[in-house]
Amino acid sequence: MVGVFAPEHRRAEFYSLWNVALWLSAGDRPADLRPHHLGDDNNHRLAILATGLYFVAGLLVLARVDVERGLRAARADAD
Repeated sequence: MVGVFAPEHRRAEFYSLWNVALWLSAGDRPADLRPHHLGDDNNHRLAILATGLYFVAGLLVLARVDVERGLRAARADAD
């Protein structure tokens, strides 16, 4: 979606920003899951459940993205 929504003349910029966001979020993941299983004798079920909930929340957010509107905006910026 990053490539679809980015205007052609600014794709490198958009991909660079996307790369930085992924790099920052990768370092956050272990700290994010730790509170879910610290107090329960290292039972990782709660951490897996939390990860699943994050996945579902992400799908709900992405379901609201209007792809056609993003494509129109990217094309308008290219003109």
